[in-house]
Amino acid sequence: MTNMTHKWNEDTTLKFVEEYRQHECLWNIHYNLYKNKQARDAAYTSIASVMNIPDFGIAEVKTKIKNLRSTYSQELKKIECSKKSGAGTDYLYIPQVKWFKEMEAFLQGTGNKRKTHDNLSLVSINFIF
Repeated sequence: MTNMTHKWNEDTTLKFVEEYRQHECLWNIHYNLYKNKQARDAAYTSIASVMNIPDFGIAEVKTKIKNLRSTYSQELKKIECSKKSGAGTDYLYIPQVKWFKEMEAFLQGTGNKRKTHDNLSLVSINFIF
């Protein structure tokens, strides 16, 4: 089991994100190999190999992807909340993580984001009879 208690620096994380981007089968739900387990496992193995970190294998790559995607989603939510806050353009949240723009460049529009609805958009009120 890997000791992942050490914190990656931003350059290492950025390198990981760049490697992740190269393997479309891991993030693009429209890609023909997205559901192919062998292709995905090969991609995980490739990423682990390129990262060249002791005891960093498939399980650790999967965990790192999960953690990065979670943080990415949280950052997106912060951006959306800052847009809806009513503060106008005076305060728009800007992610400080170095790798955010890299992830956004390839994840934006891939269909990986769950569709959500705010309560007001689901309500249709007609007062005219």
